[in-house]
Amino acid sequence: MKYHLMAVLLALAGSSALADEVVKKPVDVASTPAALQTVIDSIHAEMAPSKRYEFINPAERRDVDTDFATMMTLMTNAGSVAAMKQPERIKLFNTQEHVNGILTHTDRNRLICERRSKVGSNLPVTDCRTLADVELNRSETQKFMQDRSNDGSRVSAQALWQKEQKGN
Repeated sequence: MKYHLMAVLLALAGSSALADEVVKKPVDVASTPAALQTVIDSIHAEMAPSKRYEFINPAERRDVDTDFATMMTLMTNAGSVAAMKQPERIKLFNTQEHVNGILTHTDRNRLICERRSKVGSNLPVTDCRTLADVELNRSETQKFMQDRSNDGSRVSAQALWQKEQKGN
């Protein structure tokens, strides 16, 4: 029993280390406009296919770009975070948190856990996968279903054509 409890604790410690890696905020405080531009450029680079934020949808991308423009305007007008007045700092912080929320939600490394019963069992288990795994599975399933429906329509069309040929 002690060994079982120890194994569970070690597994939880390992998963929390992985979760800490996922939870890091994408947009950190940049103190100057040049530093902020560097952060913006690196985030945009990570929005490419097979990169960290590849699953961001167009509406979320527009929101992020609008927030980046707001942050850059605030930073450029003040020159630095240190030179900002309190209301501008608060607006910068809130805008930054909005961007972080969107990026964290679309992070390909974000863990998604579900608790469900396996087929043939009443005992629920917790299944955790990354967003990238979930999206890959979803796209493969859609492709499979589309291929199957296309195969079925081809077979039906061929059968209909053969019937027409026999009738003529």
